[in-house]
Amino acid sequence: MNVLTPSSSSPLKIILAMAFVVACWGYSPTGIHIGLQAYNPGHLALSRFLLASLFMAVVAVFRGIHRPKLRDVPLLMALGFFAVSLHHVAINFGQQGVSAGASSVLAQSTPLFSTMLARFVFKDRVSLWRWGCVVLGLIGVVIVVAGDHGLGSIDAHGLLILLAALSWSLYFALQKHHTGRYDGLTLVCYTVWSGTALLLIFLPGLADQVVKAPLRVQFAVLALGFSRVPWRIWRGPMCWRM
Repeated sequence: MNVLTPSSSSPLKIILAMAFVVACWGYSPTGIHIGLQAYNPGHLALSRFLLASLFMAVVAVFRGIHRPKLRDVPLLMALGFFAVSLHHVAINFGQQGVSAGASSVLAQSTPLFSTMLARFVFKDRVSLWRWGCVVLGLIGVVIVVAGDHGLGSIDAHGLLILLAALSWSLYFALQKHHTGRYDGLTLVCYTVWSGTALLLIFLPGLADQVVKAPLRVQFAVLALGFSRVPWRIWRGPMCWRM
């Protein structure tokens, strides 16, 4: 395994990469909202990650990745399930009843769940400052839900967005504690590919929706597929851990 060393990229490149990350994340809820106008949630997730898998295959050919060890296949499948399959299916179903703005905030509650997992599952030490941030974050979640449809209208859609955030937290936890023997690009490739393989259960009927979808929806799905993963292969040290 190659040892990762700090990147010598210039500060400008790092800033541009971070700006691109923010743009990709910011577009995702809007792109999902557009995609759901012609695709059902499962088909949207599958079409998005078929494109992402193709992109990562091209990157893997030119950059090179390590072969996974047989003993790590179940772990890589679990990473794909939490980071790709469960996360995106849940967020797509959830966004059918939640606005794109509220969805983007709720989906980014991942650090709240990550902190709780670190403390109660992995027994890591969590500072009082971090607990304070968790409380403030939970208050923010309540404010967002109340401002979207009102506290009295909380339903399964909002809970599905939170499930997506929890799924992403589980992915981060598994990645941190079990995958130090793979470099970032290798890990991303196999996570995307394994998650896409699990999404193939939604393959029946996909071709019909692709044919019938309006052109603007097709462009939205293309943008979702190709904007989701390019930032993850940036060589800056902050992006290797996603």
